[in-house]
Amino acid sequence: MSQISASADARSHASLAHWYGERIFDWSGIPITHLRPTFFMEWLSYGFQRSQIVNHDLLRVPAGNGRYAPIAAADQGRVIARILLDPESHVAKTYPLFGAEELDHEQMAKIVGDALGRPVRYEAESVESFEARLKQFGLPAYFIQHITSVYRGYQAGEFAGTNDLVEQITGQKPISVHDYVIANREAFQPGTQR
Repeated sequence: MSQISASADARSHASLAHWYGERIFDWSGIPITHLRPTFFMEWLSYGFQRSQIVNHDLLRVPAGNGRYAPIAAADQGRVIARILLDPESHVAKTYPLFGAEELDHEQMAKIVGDALGRPVRYEAESVESFEARLKQFGLPAYFIQHITSVYRGYQAGEFAGTNDLVEQITGQKPISVHDYVIANREAFQPGTQR
């Protein structure tokens, strides 16, 4: 399990570590399949984002005009299970994994709002403001360096794209943002704690 931003020139220390990890496995001779998911759908539920949705009906991150097709952990789990059932046919392959639909954050905010039955809007945030907000949450420096670097890459289009690999491998279409929010609706209601 790697990530879509894994590369030799990754801004994020974690993404660079994933790239090195991939190379080590490649050199080892161990039969391996690399999974490179884009941003997880679950970022909507992370404390720094969830609190904005719950308390302010707001998606607030430094996404700029970036686009991506968020992928749910459940979809990744189905892909992993299928690969483990038939590993030979997936050896030496790298799979970039995307969710159901590529969206920008304006579109995502509308979908989240529709699923919650209240208007949610997107507000672009500077990377510096985002970093300060993450520090207020007490998140580790390693995570903050990673996520702020990832958002810089996101703004540059590194997370854009889509494919049908989840459906090809699992026989099931990936979960949409709308369905994810509906399934987790309770978590996005005012007064809920997580």
